[in-house]
Amino acid sequence: MSAHEHVRKLLDQLMGTSRDGENKETLTFTDSRVCRAFLTGLCPHDLFTNTKMDIGECSKVHSLALRADYEKAAVSGNYEFEVDALEQLLYFIKDCDRKIQIAKRRLAETQTDLASNVKECKLTVRLIPKCHAVSYYFYGLNVSLICMKPQSLIKLEGEINEKLKTVESLGAEGKIEESMAVLAEIEIIKQDARKEEEAWLSTLPSSAMQQQKLRVCEVCAAYLGLYDNDQRLADHFGGKLHMGFIRVRQRLKELQEIVGNKDANRDKQRRHRNMRIDNIRTETDDRKNYRRYQNRDDALDRDSRRRRSRSRSSGEFRTYHSSRDKKHSSHNKDKQRSRKRTRSRSRSYDRHRHY
Repeated sequence: MSAHEHVRKLLDQLMGTSRDGENKETLTFTDSRVCRAFLTGLCPHDLFTNTKMDIGECSKVHSLALRADYEKAAVSGNYEFEVDALEQLLYFIKDCDRKIQIAKRRLAETQTDLASNVKECKLTVRLIPKCHAVSYYFYGLNVSLICMKPQSLIKLEGEINEKLKTVESLGAEGKIEESMAVLAEIEIIKQDARKEEEAWLSTLPSSAMQQQKLRVCEVCAAYLGLYDNDQRLADHFGGKLHMGFIRVRQRLKELQEIVGNKDANRDKQRRHRNMRIDNIRTETDDRKNYRRYQNRDDALDRDSRRRRSRSRSSGEFRTYHSSRDKKHSSHNKDKQRSRKRTRSRSRSYDRHRHY
């Protein structure tokens, strides 16, 4: 890469597609042709070139400028690209874990076949006299005797395996000093294991010994020699293949946390929204009930006022007629008294006239 191309790449990464003004490209980071895993930070196609796990170039577009555009837009928006990247990395890691299990199963099957050959070998030795042919036949099955290890050697190999797993986990966490200290402990255990091995495997062919010493790396599915020296182990743990799988596994864990937090926040927002809707519905129902009760009370008040009004009207009517009756009765009495006075005067006048 020339210096000019390197500078242009850095500018694209820092300023995005619009670094030269208006973006004339029709491709944006939201296009389905753009790799979502690359936009969010890591695409496995870029990590394993020229290794036995090389999966070729990514079929989608990798652009640092589009990644810069996405990072700017992701500050204020939620594009959910992490979900697509998570699915891609998860598929890749599941494929690697499947290869790890297949490699372990193959080693276990090989050891099982060797153990079955041990029984056949013992039976043949009993039936055939000791001669060159027996020695040749027996030596051809010597690979099976590797399964008949003493318990002390098996225990030491188990300790080495456990500490190698510790070294892998420490290396994945970036704890270099701690992993180097564990490697020093492994070297001491290896010396004891070699002494046990020399006393037992002196007659076995090197091919059988090499087959039995293999183990499977729990990170990248590569085969490791159980008695490899520190330099070879360091070359493996610091190699492109192993470190690439560590980066993929770390990024997968980060994406799982990001997606999990977003899902939790989304669920929380959904619960709050549902609670708010329930509160609004409750308030609406309360208002409806209040208005219904208020209308009922208003109706009762109107009925009460109506009854009181009718009562007053009937009372006034009775009072009016009672006063009319009283006035009419008084008027009749006055008329009667007036008639009596008139008749009395008339009688008095008649009496005076007769005299």
